[in-house]
Amino acid sequence: MQPSSFGASAPGTILPRATPLVKIFELLKYGHRLGFSPSTHSLTMSPLPGIPKNIALLTGPPLLGVMFNWWILGILIVQCYIYRLTFPEDTTRRKSLVYVLLFLETVQTMLSTADAFHWFAFGFGNMDTLAQYFLANFDTPILGSAIALIVQLMFCNRVWTLSKSKLLTGFIALFSVVQLAGGIGVGVLNQQLQVVTDFQDRGLVYIIFWLGGSAITDTLIAVSLTCLLLRSRSQNYRTNDIILKIIRLTVETNSLTAFMAIIALATMVTPAIAPPKTTIFMCPCYILGKLYSNTFLTMLNNRAFIRNGPAFVGRDPPQNMEVWVQSQTTQINDKDILPTIPVLDISQVSKGSTPSLSKGSEMSISIP
Repeated sequence: MQPSSFGASAPGTILPRATPLVKIFELLKYGHRLGFSPSTHSLTMSPLPGIPKNIALLTGPPLLGVMFNWWILGILIVQCYIYRLTFPEDTTRRKSLVYVLLFLETVQTMLSTADAFHWFAFGFGNMDTLAQYFLANFDTPILGSAIALIVQLMFCNRVWTLSKSKLLTGFIALFSVVQLAGGIGVGVLNQQLQVVTDFQDRGLVYIIFWLGGSAITDTLIAVSLTCLLLRSRSQNYRTNDIILKIIRLTVETNSLTAFMAIIALATMVTPAIAPPKTTIFMCPCYILGKLYSNTFLTMLNNRAFIRNGPAFVGRDPPQNMEVWVQSQTTQINDKDILPTIPVLDISQVSKGSTPSLSKGSEMSISIP
């Protein structure tokens, strides 16, 4: 008898260099002759469940979530590298916090990659395996809410520095703790269920605490910092420009994380796409933690652009400050000739006055 297409042979025939797959097949096919019964052992031959029509809505979102996870981790690594080069004089506490966030995000990415291998490699074609949470209960709601708590508390520290209000700072911190409790609750409950097909409505309470608390916290941070910074405006144009930059960045970054949390919440409470019908919720939930870390690093690195940026952004200088600036070229090396444009230190110019400069005079470079 000729060997089959799977590499199995007739009883009594010995195949040279049999692979483990061939041995398992031989054992399952002819093992009853040796007294082996699959029903009494761990090896079983049960039929796999059929592939549903909406398979793309079950496999696509977690796959995209893991891919975006790696992409945003790469952005975070670049931001950490820029931070290390630009701000070596920062406090040890702040630098330690940056590296802790990088470590947690790296761990989260590794765990999400293990999820992808469990669903799409080891359990390829098995719908029962695809329905399992595996490590997603830890790397998404629990670890993601912990990362959000760290970043949100750092913003709370900025609110406290500007306002000195225990009530406002404590109110924001309370919602941050609520989202952490909700994330832990979601992770623990889903771990008990094991599979997404057993999703229960009682878990919606923890989901609302987790994602709703995150959105509320980010909104409160954006509104509070905006109001506090607007109160800090002065007659100094340079100071006002810096304040406007910080306000713009604060609103943009916190709006991004709040919007993503709302999207994730909507995908879990909308009946048409809520689990277990689809797994769309997994994509925004996977990347939410990465957005918080990148938001924090963006705020830190943006100090370099604020400190070294132009004096006027988005508007023309005042009409009563007609300043003549003479460009000159200075030979730096024998081979390099670079232009230098002196900049006026406007912090030393009072409102309504005009600096007196004679033609041909030079201005020193001095940016506060």
